[in-house]
Order: sequence, then C-alpha cells, then structure tokens
Amino acid sequence: MKQFLFLLIFLPFLSFSQKAKTLDSLISLGVKCYDQQKYELAIAQYQKALKIEPNSALANYELALTYTAVKEFEKAIKSSEAVIDLNKENVLAAYLIKGSCLDELGKTEESIKLFEKGIKKFGYDHLLCYNLGMDYYRMGELAKAQETVEHGIETKKSHASSHMLLGYILADEGMKARSILALHYFLLLEPSTKRSEKAYALLMKQMGGNVKREEGAENKINIYVDPNADPEFSSAELMLSLLSVNGTLDENKDKTPEELFIINTTSMFKMLGELKNKKDKGLYWEFYIPLFDDLARSNVIDAYCYYISQQSNAVSSKWLEENQTHFQELVEWFKKKG
Repeated sequence: MKQFLFLLIFLPFLSFSQKAKTLDSLISLGVKCYDQQKYELAIAQYQKALKIEPNSALANYELALTYTAVKEFEKAIKSSEAVIDLNKENVLAAYLIKGSCLDELGKTEESIKLFEKGIKKFGYDHLLCYNLGMDYYRMGELAKAQETVEHGIETKKSHASSHMLLGYILADEGMKARSILALHYFLLLEPSTKRSEKAYALLMKQMGGNVKREEGAENKINIYVDPNADPEFSSAELMLSLLSVNGTLDENKDKTPEELFIINTTSMFKMLGELKNKKDKGLYWEFYIPLFDDLARSNVIDAYCYYISQQSNAVSSKWLEENQTHFQELVEWFKKKG
C-alpha cells in the first residue's frame, strides 16, 4: 500500500520532469537549426515546444527571433508580445524584436512608442536607445535622435553602431566637430567593413571645411563660417576650415594624402583638448576629447590614422601589413587606456 501511495505521489513529478526535458530538447534543436539557417525546421521545433508548454517564454522568444529572420514580421510581433505578457526572461529582447518588426512594417510611430516604453521600464539600454534613435532619425527628429543615442553610448561605449549613427545624425545637424569625433570612435571600433568605408568618406567630407580659393588671387583663400554652426564647438568648426588649407601650403606640397590626414587629425585632436575647460561636461568633452587628445600626443597617432582608414585606402592597408610592430604598439596603448 505504501509503495502504491509513493507511486501516486512520485509519478506526477516523473511526468513533469519528462515534459521539461522534452521541452528543453525541442528548443535546443530549434536553436541548432536556427544557427544552421534552417529556419523552417527551427520554427517547427518551437511550435512543438509550445504545444507542450504554451507559456514558455524561451520558446516564444526563439520563435519570434526566427520569424524575424524569415521576414514574417506579423508573426514575430505576436510571439514577442507573448514574451512581454509573460514578463519573465527575454522581455527586453522581445521589445527590441517587436519594435524592429513594427518599423519594418512601416509602423515607425508605433515602434517609437514601444521603445520609449521600453526605456521607461529598463532604463537607457544601448540597444533600445540605438533603435529608438534610428526611428527618430528616419522621422527627421534629429535632436531627439541625437539625445537618445548619446544616452545609449553612455550606457555602453563599445557599441560601434551607436557611434556610427550618432556621426550621421550630427552631420545632418551641421555639427561637424561632434560628428567627426563620433565617426572616429566608430572607425576605431570597426575599421574594416563596408560601413567603415561609408563612415570614412563622411569623415573626410566633414574635415573638408568651408574653404574656397579666390579666382585670380593665388594666395587668397576665403573661409566661410556657418552662422548656424554648433555654438559649443564654434572654435573647433573654425579650426576645421583652417586645417583644410594645409594641403595648399608650400610646406606641405610634397606630403601624401595619408600624411596630410595624420597632420590634420593630430592638430584637430590637440586643439579640442586645449579648448576643454573643467566646466565642460558631457559625452564629447568627458569621453571623446580626452581620449583623442591623449592619442594625438602619443607615439601611436600615425598607426591609428592608418588603422582607421584601412578599408578605404590601399596605402593604409599596405602600411598596416608592413608595420605590425607599430600596430601592436597601438593595440597596447589602447589596452592601457582601458
């Protein structure tokens, strides 16, 4: 009789344990299929898992992720909503999936509201800020986009995409000096991709300045200052224009484009460092500028300039190949900076 009672009590636990193992096995198999880009097979495994446990936050999350991969955005939204409603694990990730899918479906305003809600719930998570900033950028709300992405960078400074997006936002706002700083940091983190090529092109455009040689007057150069330029960086904006003249000076006529880039980059970083006062606060004055000022005064600034231009410049790429010792010195310098 005691054995019979023991079985009656123990059998439900055995059944629950077996159910949990089957659920975990199906989800694991689905993840494996997803990693192999066998998305339809992955979806089938997650659907089997949800028949066993409809309230599995993990199965719903993985299903939402997979539906996104196959561009079934409506289904991805439904699965991510299930994760959000359960309010267990992967809730933040579900916000990101749902918001991105809403944007893909052209529902950017709904996406913005969702990401704003996510930030109220989770704080300035860098991915929430990046995605919300991108939505604002697409809607032409540049000031909001800038502020949001800056918050995200303060949370996680190693997120390359945030620095890149900030660089583009600032360029559209006409804030050249700030844009240059953000683009430099992006290229430091990601120097050798297709995105790097576009970011470097924008960087060079921003460094061009507003300079025009007067026709018929060989030694006369006009510098145009934008009256609507960033007031906090007005001196830096003027300096950018002056730097762009370097290539026309007799003393630099034999310099290569790469050497001129090093000269101008070094000068700009040092100048920004000299402009900094103790009262200056914020991302640009307290993060970008101190780092780049120190870099400009180091013995690795040349290697840095070649490093960030490697995707766009064959000369830079070759220099890095032939100067591995200098490259390692650059790596060690940044390691020491933490």
